Amino acid sequence: HVLNILKANDNGTFDLVGRLPNETRPEEIGKPNEDVFAVRFFGNKAYVVTFERIDPFYVIDLSNHNDPQISGELEITGFSSYLQPITDNLVFAIGQEVDPNRFLIEPAVMAEAVDAVVPAEDEVVEPEEGVKVALFDVSDPANPTEVGKKIFGNGFSVAEYNYHALTYLAPTEQHPEHRIALPVQTWGSTQTGPNEFVWFDRSELALFEIDADANDEDKFLYKGSVTPEQDQTMYYISSYEDRAVLHSDIIFYLHGNQVWQSDWQASDLVNGPY
Repeated sequence: HVLNILKANDNGTFDLVGRLPNETRPEEIGKPNEDVFAVRFFGNKAYVVTFERIDPFYVIDLSNHNDPQISGELEITGFSSYLQPITDNLVFAIGQEVDPNRFLIEPAVMAEAVDAVVPAEDEVVEPEEGVKVALFDVSDPANPTEVGKKIFGNGFSVAEYNYHALTYLAPTEQHPEHRIALPVQTWGSTQTGPNEFVWFDRSELALFEIDADANDEDKFLYKGSVTPEQDQTMYYISSYEDRAVLHSDIIFYLHGNQVWQSDWQASDLVNGPY
């Protein structure tokens, strides 16, 4: 993957003034066979996520247009498909948590390999996969860190690829934290008897707070979700068109052709539908 920096001329053409990688800075953007999943330019920085089995999160310094350079990278599981800078030092991300081993060998071969090295009485815990919401600290560009994350197992968020689905409320005198709401849809099953399972899906509006001035462990907070009680007719309504409006502490959540209302401080109380 290549980053090009172009400069406009008076005659309506462009000159190439910077590029990564180059002879002086040959470090690649992404590992072999990885695709670019997200890019965000913010000020004099670019944030890039590539993915095949793990998620390298790159911080690229663009302050010198003639000499761009990779400042640092962070390798974590899963990937981000949406990046939202919150401040100069914090980047909010939405994507998927993925088991890095799932693409290496076939499941049957993997099971045999696990059985061969793990005693029968030991429990094998597989990484939870699903929607991953995270916060990155880029205050030290050479060493970006993940300061918090929340995983919704077996799910997806339309905000991963349709950015209009994400709702953001900037800090005010009434609330000093950044507020973010995004739809999440998950699937699962419950066992109702021997070899009997009932499949279900769950649509919710997930709520997050980001306090830029707090300690790392308190910067990222999952506030809960607005989860309307669904009847059987709603099981066939996906979250593709879900949207939300935040007005101070009041939350309006649109799902299907219904609107639900809740409160930021008590999201478990849901009024509606209207």
